[in-house]
Amino acid sequence: LRDKFEKEMASLQAKMDKQVKDLRSEIDQISKDAGSSLTSEREKNQKLIKDLQGQLEDQLARLQEKAEVIRQLEKQNQDNSRSLTDEREKIEELTQTNKKLDTEKEQMAREIESNRRKIDEMEGDVQSRDNKISQYVRKIEERGGVIDRS
Repeated sequence: LRDKFEKEMASLQAKMDKQVKDLRSEIDQISKDAGSSLTSEREKNQKLIKDLQGQLEDQLARLQEKAEVIRQLEKQNQDNSRSLTDEREKIEELTQTNKKLDTEKEQMAREIESNRRKIDEMEGDVQSRDNKISQYVRKIEERGGVIDRS
């Protein structure tokens, strides 16, 4: 009976050892497959990370270029604003000068008109004197006097 029991135990032990060996082999295969899968996933993720990093660097470079363009446009806008302010000041100065010139022109026109009236008066006075002189000359000639008109 003992022999039978020991044989039975040895058989059971052999079966258990085989099952343990099979389980270990299966676990090793699963570990190997999982490791392979993890390595593959890790490589895929690293490639994705590298691609995304490249895209982000490209986007950053484009944003930096756009920021530089914006800075240049802001500077140009400030320069244009200063230029516009300068031009407005010049226009204001010219407007003031034009107003002064218009005032002077009006004053000169009044003076010219006044001078014309004076000239007209003087011409009238000269004509009147001329007429009087002509009358005196006629009277003198009528009385027999001779007048040299040269």
